[in-house]
Amino acid sequence: MSDKKKRSWLSRLGFKSKEEKLALEASKKAEEEKIIDSKMAEKMALINAAALKASHQEDTKNLSSEKPPTVNAEKSENSLKTEASNKKIKKQKSNQKNKQPVKLTNNSETHKKTPPKNEDSNKSKVSNINNEKDVLNENGFFKRITAGLSKSTSLMSEQMSSLFNKRKLDSAALNDLEDILIQADLGLEASEKVISSLSKEKFDKEVNELEIKITLGEVISEILTPLESPLTLTSEKPQILLFVGVNGSGKTTTLGKLAKKYSSQGKKVMIAAGDTFRAAAVEQLTVWSNLAGAKIVSGKQGSDAAGLIYDAIDQARSEGVDILMIDTAGRLQNRTELMDELEKIVRVIKKQDPSAPHHCILVLD
Repeated sequence: MSDKKKRSWLSRLGFKSKEEKLALEASKKAEEEKIIDSKMAEKMALINAAALKASHQEDTKNLSSEKPPTVNAEKSENSLKTEASNKKIKKQKSNQKNKQPVKLTNNSETHKKTPPKNEDSNKSKVSNINNEKDVLNENGFFKRITAGLSKSTSLMSEQMSSLFNKRKLDSAALNDLEDILIQADLGLEASEKVISSLSKEKFDKEVNELEIKITLGEVISEILTPLESPLTLTSEKPQILLFVGVNGSGKTTTLGKLAKKYSSQGKKVMIAAGDTFRAAAVEQLTVWSNLAGAKIVSGKQGSDAAGLIYDAIDQARSEGVDILMIDTAGRLQNRTELMDELEKIVRVIKKQDPSAPHHCILVLD
């Protein structure tokens, strides 16, 4: 595969160059500043609306305070007029009264309409801010990972079926197949081995989906076989098995299956719930321990994992346990504090037994 194509695929798989990372950080910073500016504009709009409302209330009070003198003046004037003039004045007075409420009503309607316009604009600004946050969340790292993993489960099989239906394996077909394998998260190196193997044996021949899958299985087996090693247990008790791996790789499930296997062979198994961080981790292990017929040692959520494991080893010795299986919290290698915690767990185990852990099992997905 050419360097240009590798760079293209690395970019598609989410690996960013230094320039792209800097551009992404600058973009995020600009978006955060935009959100802050929007919030400031929202606050200023609310302050202006409150000031405008107070001003309108003051104007209304002034109008109501000016009204009584006008009425009193009209009454004193009516007392000095003749009966004919009184009728005329009453008519004018009634006209004035009819006009005044109309003006006040129009003013009050204007005052009432103005704030809602500001409120509507404020609501639209708030909704825009929320929409921007939603867009940031939707384009987040974990969202992309989740979408990629769910897609890769069925993508490879579906695309192989449509690509290879008694089709000749030419250069174009090999390139298409390589793209399918990389999109299915097989990896660049493994994908190249599959393509190389097929081009040697099947080039310019008709192939189908089954033949491609057989070759794929052979290549994967060839890669993994040298790494295979049996899980050999000695007579020393307890045999301590430490399970490690990233989040969601299947550590607890693997531990539960092995516990069931060894219990079925007549071994006395104990499980230490060393994952004191994840919610419901103890409950999940309890289900597995019940299925395997194994005893479980657990503590409160958030408690010290190393201290719990120390107590579990003491208890396993006193009860004559054959195998002690230790579950741990998921962790990535770039989380320094979590890697330090794992080192502490190993140190605590070695204080109890310098030869332990007898097997450290890295669970990969």
